[in-house]
Amino acid sequence: MKAEVKLISIKKKYYNNIDRKASFIALKLSKHQKVTNLLMKYIKELYLSVNLEKWFIEEKIFRSAYHPSVSSDFEFLIARTLYHYSLIKKLNWNVELRCQTKKVVPDIRITKGRKTIAILELKAKAGWIQHLFSEDSYKKGLKKYRESNGTKRHPRVLIKNLKEGIEKCCDTFEINANRIFYIIPSFTLVHRQKSELKIKDYVKYFAKNTGLPIKNLIYLSNNPRLNLDGKISYKLFQPTEKFENLIASLTKI
Repeated sequence: MKAEVKLISIKKKYYNNIDRKASFIALKLSKHQKVTNLLMKYIKELYLSVNLEKWFIEEKIFRSAYHPSVSSDFEFLIARTLYHYSLIKKLNWNVELRCQTKKVVPDIRITKGRKTIAILELKAKAGWIQHLFSEDSYKKGLKKYRESNGTKRHPRVLIKNLKEGIEKCCDTFEINANRIFYIIPSFTLVHRQKSELKIKDYVKYFAKNTGLPIKNLIYLSNNPRLNLDGKISYKLFQPTEKFENLIASLTKI
């Protein structure tokens, strides 16, 4: 029993630490300061915290390809940032993280009274939805589908499912699509090494596939090759101001 309590205590300290980071980001936001560079720094720390291979590097007869996802912690960081920001600015927001309503489970839902003011969908990496961003990726997915004799999923299915999910969100929470936002740190796994495509191309293609306004894709970095899960200098973060602009726009609702 003591061992169980100790493990819970360690886990609680971990999430309290993330919460303190969220609180600090919220405080800076409330003072109209830029936070995206700091936010990406914290996301990079989340990746470091799940790198089991580095933790057990001295084990000669133990190898691990297991890499726990940071998605849930990324979502927690953003949700708690919104929570603390609302408290500081006295916005009376209710912030729901992964709460189900009529079988619809947004990553983050912000409400004010009975009104839903925003739905935020977060992707730590955009690789698994890359067909939404790049026609080149879509064509490659289509080729693999045809070569597999239909055993692989058609890339059109991903787009269809996502559009239906957006429509269901709109119906369930009685909001327009312009209140649904997607947040990604960067376009890593979407932008290929020899690709001549620009970020504006990915954004435009995403808007075409989802029906969402271009401004509703919140990407944190202007560096299309930025991989926060790898060894990379903070100088390469190249932060946008889209997250700050999103918070500012939600504050006015």
